[in-house]
Parts: sequence; structure tokens; C-alpha cells
Amino acid sequence: ELHPCQREGVAAQLRESDFLKKLSDTFHMLEDLEDEASLHHVNSIMKALIMLNDPAILETLFHDDAMLDTIGMLEYDASFPEKQNHREILKSQICFKEVVPIERKDILSKIHQTFKIS
Repeated sequence: ELHPCQREGVAAQLRESDFLKKLSDTFHMLEDLEDEASLHHVNSIMKALIMLNDPAILETLFHDDAMLDTIGMLEYDASFPEKQNHREILKSQICFKEVVPIERKDILSKIHQTFKIS
């Protein structure tokens, strides 16, 4: 648990490093090895990153390129008896329907991002 005054410093260090990329690489390696105990630790790290509530970090975690990894890390919550399958649901069952055409790519991307995490 970080004191609120320490959060900004930790968030700044995370933004300036390639920690999030390394965490993603480690996650994929642990999934390949089926190392449940370590995946539970990665889940705790991801929850802590989200709880920092830093806009730049959240934007990175939930960007289209990283969202499935972020969701995947959240699937390994030790408080649940079984691994959740959120990525599978996002890939196969979720379908965004555009009722009104949206011309701007940045707005459409943000809508898709919000749709996926809600």
C-alpha cells in the first residue's frame, strides 16, 4: 500500500521505464509455463498498477495493443477458485455495432476501448 504522496513518484518511474512491456512479456512466458502461483503475483501487480489511477498508465494498459494482455493478467485472481476467461469472451462474444457512422478514428478508438472495458 502506497502513501498518496508516493504514488506520483512510482507512476512517473513506471511511465519512464519499459516495465509494462516487461510485465507483459513475463505474463506470456508464465502462461506458456502454466505457472499459476506466479500468474497470481502478476495479477496482484496489475491490480496495483490500476489502483495507481494514473491516466497515462491506464491509457497504456487499456490501449488496443495492450488491452488483451491487461485483461489476461486480471484473469488470474487468486480469490477465484478457477481462472476467468475474459479474453475469450472479448474475442468471441462481444460485438460492437455502430448505429451512427463515426468519421474520426480517435473518437471511434476511444469508444471501442470504453466498450471493451465496461
